[in-house]
Amino acid sequence: MDPERGPARGELAMDESSGRMGVVLRPGAGRVALRALTGGDRWEAEAAAVRLPTPRERLSARIAIVNGRWGK
Repeated sequence: MDPERGPARGELAMDESSGRMGVVLRPGAGRVALRALTGGDRWEAEAAAVRLPTPRERLSARIAIVNGRWGK
C-alpha cells in the first residue's frame, strides 16, 4: 500500500467504516472498490477509511476462507 495512493489492486484492505475486509478491485483517491473475500458482494468505501489489515486480521481472514471451503 502506497500511503499517498492508497491500496493497490489485489491487496487485502480493511474498511474501517464498515468493519469489513475485502480485496481491492479498483483503487482510487476518493473511493476504493472492494470485494468480499469469498466473492460476491462488492462495495465502495472512502479511501480515507481503508487501511491495510493487521497480521491478526490477515490470519483471521485466511481461516475464514479455509473454513468456507471446507466440505466443498
